[in-house]
Amino acid sequence: MAKDDIIDLMKGRRILIHVGLHKTASTFLQQKVFPSFTQYEFLGKSYLGYNSAFNRLIYGDDTLYQSSEIRQELRLICDRMVSTGASGLILSEEEFSGHPEYNYMNRGTVARRLAEIFPNAEILLVLRGQLDMICSLYNQFVKVGRFTGHLDRNFLHSSHEGMTLAEWFDGKNPHISGRFINHQSFMIPDHFRYSAIYSFYASLFPKVHVLLFEELQAAPMIFMGKLASILSAPLPESLLAPVMYRELVNEGVSSRRLNALLLYHRLVQLGLPLRQGRRLDRLMQFLTGFMPDRSAMGREYVARQLRDRDVVADNQRLDDLLSLGMGRFSKQYFDLPFG
Repeated sequence: MAKDDIIDLMKGRRILIHVGLHKTASTFLQQKVFPSFTQYEFLGKSYLGYNSAFNRLIYGDDTLYQSSEIRQELRLICDRMVSTGASGLILSEEEFSGHPEYNYMNRGTVARRLAEIFPNAEILLVLRGQLDMICSLYNQFVKVGRFTGHLDRNFLHSSHEGMTLAEWFDGKNPHISGRFINHQSFMIPDHFRYSAIYSFYASLFPKVHVLLFEELQAAPMIFMGKLASILSAPLPESLLAPVMYRELVNEGVSSRRLNALLLYHRLVQLGLPLRQGRRLDRLMQFLTGFMPDRSAMGREYVARQLRDRDVVADNQRLDDLLSLGMGRFSKQYFDLPFG
């Protein structure tokens, strides 16, 4: 199926691609919100992440990715849209914005592939204050055992400019910590410069919509009203009940709990046959009860890295451009602590 055939099949139908970002209530949106807009056919993470064609689009290099497979899948999607009378299509998968475990290396590749397949699609980007986002990513990695270290340069690399040509000819012996991107870490502060992310998507797609996670938490009806406006659809009655938004209150992970998780996963890596449960969790928290508050130390480290990379000024530039209302959430976007 040629590219023009896809455009013809989708002609007159809105396509919205929600790309995350990570840790911005994507699961909530996928499970509770997007399916409520019944005028749209909805494709969520379980399909987009596990369907072979889309899985290769996200994770495969060019030797594995086949755009012809996506086009064949789109024929099935279009047939379903015709049968259901759907006026548009919503795709939601936060991995579309890149995988944080690998320095977001696939972010650009995925975006370009999506733009090739859906040239008329609109993008939905949900942002979150960078300090909270990075700390939340760290907590998630610790919870699932992906990372058993502290929130320091081994998780968030402190970017450097690397080796110059003159240093090469002078025979300088480089160290991996001097790299701009260190493959032994997960990410760098520059991955969270939102103006660059917005500009990149805007260069590929006709429209990029930006919403704030903090607004979803603080004023969900305003957030939902903006989303309904983006979709040119009335706000579904199912989204008007305040009780459904209670789960958006993020209680976070206490320092004691974090230390307990770190100890648990380290012991598992050593081969101890431990199984998580309340008793073991209480034991781990008791054993780590006298350890320092690594959570606060980690936040201070992240805030310092974000400040060094001028992320606050970058937030201001994007807010000035799009009038996002970041000022209502100044603590998250403009007031980095430990300054």
